[in-house]
Amino acid sequence: MAFGGYVIWITLVFEILTLLYYVLNQKKLAKYGYIATTVFGTVATIQLFYFFIVKDFSVEYVAAFCSRDLSLFYSISAFWAGQQGSFLLWLFFALIMGIFLFTIDERWKKEVMIFYNVQVLALIILLLKQNPFKLSAQIPPDGTGLNPLLINPWMAIHPPMMFLGYAAYGVMFAFIIAALWKKDISTWVEVSIRWIVFAWLTLGIGIILGGYWAYETLGWGGYWGWDPVENASLIPWLFGTALLHGLAIQRIYKGFYRSNALLAIFSYLFIIYGTFLTRSGVLADFSVHSFTDLGITGWLVCILLAFLAGSIALYWLRRDIFPKGEPMKGLLRPPTLLAISVVLLVLSGVVVAAGTSAPLITPLWGKPSQVDIPFYVNTQIPLYILLLAVFTIFAYRKKFLPVIIVASILVPAISYTLGVHNVVHLVLIALCTSTLVAQLGNKRAFFILIHSGVALFILGSIYATGYDKAVKLTLQQDVPVKVDDKYTFTFRSFAAPSPQEKPVATLEVNDGKKTYVVKPKLWFNQKSNQLVANPHIRRNFAMDEYYVVHQYKPAVQPSGILAMRKGETQDLGDFRLSFLGFQLGQMQMGREGMVVKAVLAVDGDNKKLIMPEYQLMPNKTVNKPEVDIKGHNAKVRFDAMDATTGTVRLAIINPQGMTQKATAVVEFTRVPLISIVWIGAIFQILGGTISLMFRHKRKMSEKPKAEITEKEVKKVAKR
Repeated sequence: MAFGGYVIWITLVFEILTLLYYVLNQKKLAKYGYIATTVFGTVATIQLFYFFIVKDFSVEYVAAFCSRDLSLFYSISAFWAGQQGSFLLWLFFALIMGIFLFTIDERWKKEVMIFYNVQVLALIILLLKQNPFKLSAQIPPDGTGLNPLLINPWMAIHPPMMFLGYAAYGVMFAFIIAALWKKDISTWVEVSIRWIVFAWLTLGIGIILGGYWAYETLGWGGYWGWDPVENASLIPWLFGTALLHGLAIQRIYKGFYRSNALLAIFSYLFIIYGTFLTRSGVLADFSVHSFTDLGITGWLVCILLAFLAGSIALYWLRRDIFPKGEPMKGLLRPPTLLAISVVLLVLSGVVVAAGTSAPLITPLWGKPSQVDIPFYVNTQIPLYILLLAVFTIFAYRKKFLPVIIVASILVPAISYTLGVHNVVHLVLIALCTSTLVAQLGNKRAFFILIHSGVALFILGSIYATGYDKAVKLTLQQDVPVKVDDKYTFTFRSFAAPSPQEKPVATLEVNDGKKTYVVKPKLWFNQKSNQLVANPHIRRNFAMDEYYVVHQYKPAVQPSGILAMRKGETQDLGDFRLSFLGFQLGQMQMGREGMVVKAVLAVDGDNKKLIMPEYQLMPNKTVNKPEVDIKGHNAKVRFDAMDATTGTVRLAIINPQGMTQKATAVVEFTRVPLISIVWIGAIFQILGGTISLMFRHKRKMSEKPKAEITEKEVKKVAKR
């Protein structure tokens, strides 16, 4: 074990001391203990980074994910490519975040730090079980290297942002458990709201970055595949979103106390549950992202059950401390609309959780299986139809009602003329439009940006995933191929621009107006024994053009001699020959001798047969007459056969001009209005950032203003 492994043990010792000091109310010693824990945890993190930078393959984890050909940038990002590094990164962010918790109100510090340090302790225990500093039994000359799909700038940012969000969700959990412990369920929100927004924002950014990476790298033209690993981060984000809406009810309308406590608890529990699903190996057969079990499944289950049982037990013991909320009156009044949005978001999260957990649930009555993508789509659409309706009703002003109605009719009508004929899609488009226009009546910038962002994201998703068009083409070099009477594709070459770069297929594309060149990559990774296709995306606001090369075959000059088994087909450039078998029933004995025929189909047409003969004459000589290949300037001769293997050897006569041209199999996808998806995501990030800044400003103010004043509440209620 490298020095860093012993540092983690030292980190564990100081963490236990820190926890004890906080329990004993020795705040000064506890603070020093936590600082020491953070210092040693940081030292371990820095040392693992150092091992990756210098490519020290004596460390087993480094050898598994780094290699000599990796650049410095990707050597650093390989740190979190595996389970051990991921948990260390999570611990590092958690420790740093705990330093900022020193600034919270003294009345909350002890309890919050106790329950936060319990989480830190759990992470350290997992790290000791999956120690990233284990030494290799034998030092390899080179490492395995990164999965080639992870060699992408977005994957250097996406995982750290995810783990930052996970750590921030832990702060939220510590606050709600501290509130239940202190029996102070009314004021915890004011102390923790910035942390909750920060957690929601960072996890959301991580999810969006992951989606963009998938779109740019994986080559299937989408950004969300409802994979269990994707869902594992979406579920706590949905619960966190529901919590933010529930907290608005609690802070303004004095209600939803119980529900918010449960939402805060389960938001974090789903972080742990998602970690269990994706890192225990239970989904190894159902997810392309899932890690294999490295011996922590039992620990993850114990940690999940301990946190679940402890938090629910405390909630039950404190069930009498919750104030009785004011009754909600009127279906269309703001508190009721907020409550409906909470219910819809929770249902969305529960449905996704149920679908993701299918491989664990289905063995109860049969073979383990997973749900398919239509399950998620069909269950989420009704929920988001209702959610968009709530957004519209909540935000609209009477003076904007005519504009909302006109826009909600006009945009679906235009979409219909452009080919959107699905009724559900048209309803969603109308509601997205009404939500966007209704924001004209909103005065809070972050409300406008976040809710407009959701509407734009859903709107773009309808067009991008429901009306994309893909066609797969087999292109011969320098032979133009026309598609849809508009696009003309010409495959020009396949080569690496330089020895340091990956091979690219050079395609000339004419869209009827202009000609341009696209260069998708296709290369073979020797270490992972994996063929990797990196798409070329030609971006446009109205439509992205997405090009992927799936296969490349170099040009071949036939030698004139073919060896073929029954059922095999050989491509000879201008034509194809398929060997269907021998005609053994046609053998004749007599003065003609013995005759065996090879049955060949030309160009895959079984009606276009030729039968060259192998004639063994009575005088023991062999006659091999040449046969014309129908429709082509060439002949074929039956040269020999191997009865044991059923192989025929054919000679192609006059092969000049029959060079098999280089071919590339290219998939061309048109993805309409996916730019709206990214604009909607950016709007949500901007809105969340402004909201966070707004709350920070309020915290710094001596007399903080209410986020929504009573006057504004009354205005909303009158609508």
